[in-house]
This record gives sequence, structure tokens and C-alpha cells, in this order.
Amino acid sequence: MNRWDAFFDRAMHEIAKEKVVRDVGGAKPFHKDMAKYRELFAGCDYKTVDVDAKAKPDIVGDIHNLGIPSDSVDAVICRSVLEHVEDPRKAVSELRRILRKGGKIYVSVPFIHPYHGSTYKDYWRFSRDGVELLFRDFSKVEIEHVRGFFGSLAILFPPPASYVLVPLGSWVDGFIGRRNIASGFNVYAEK
Repeated sequence: MNRWDAFFDRAMHEIAKEKVVRDVGGAKPFHKDMAKYRELFAGCDYKTVDVDAKAKPDIVGDIHNLGIPSDSVDAVICRSVLEHVEDPRKAVSELRRILRKGGKIYVSVPFIHPYHGSTYKDYWRFSRDGVELLFRDFSKVEIEHVRGFFGSLAILFPPPASYVLVPLGSWVDGFIGRRNIASGFNVYAEK
């Protein structure tokens, strides 16, 4: 398992220890590679929140104004969502607002990544500096690069070439390091 997938797996195991978990932008429950964690979250109140009712979330809500009481959620998951929202700073502030003190959050964002606005518009890309700025009000923040030079380059190829080149490039990156290039970032933070 590569670094960024191991980081994600560790974050999911931490978040699953909590009682009230909201997967914001998660569409239908256990979507976006979350299916393998279904049993892990069986002991908590795990619900998805999405702005699109057609995505069949547990709760329909806008990340800019969730309508969830302040300090009422133990953990939040927000995967590949912030690039699609109009105001990522407001969205992160809203996610922080609903978290109780000490609450946990996992977020993934793209940096070097193709445009993907077919379902939702695609507005943003985030550098490490941008990620640090978005999460500066959290008490603890861990950031992991996703891929490195070769994996990031490979993701720019169209399918089906990218289906072969991304794993190969990521494998090479595992040996030579990041070299200050990433296709995105995984973030684990606590309020």
C-alpha cells in the first residue's frame, strides 16, 4: 500500500471510532471507495450529506450552510469535494463549525489533476500552502502528498492509458520520493 492510501486508511480507522460521522459530499452511503469501510462504520451514526438529492444522500444539504447544529458531529469525511464548491474557505469553516471540540476531519483535494466538471462544476486546485491556509484554525493538521512526479504526470493522460500509467507512475514515485510535486493532498485534522 502506498503512503497516501495508508494515510487514508489510518484516517478512516480513526474516524470510525467516533459516534456521529458525516460524509459531506459523499452522495449515497459508502460511495467513492468507501464500500470497503462499511463494516468499520457499523457501530456509529454514519450519514452522507450531499447537495444533490438525486445522488441519494442520507441528508440533503449545502456544504456552505449545512443546517447541522454547531459542535454536534464527532467526525467529518469530505473526499474530492472542495474543488467543486464556490467558496472552499467558507465550506471548511462550516465543516469546522459542526465538529465538536477535538472532532476529527479527513479531506482530500486535487492539485495537479484534469478538469472533471461533468456532474458538478470544477473550480479549484489546492497547493500545499492553500491546504495549510484552509486548515489553519484546526488544532492539529497532518497533510500527505498524493502521488509524486510520475503519478501526477500519468494522471494527465486520458483513459484508458491513465488506468495503466497512474499505478505504474505511483509505484515509481514510491521509490524516488515526491520531488515537491503532487496530484493532490490528503488532510487529517482535529478541531
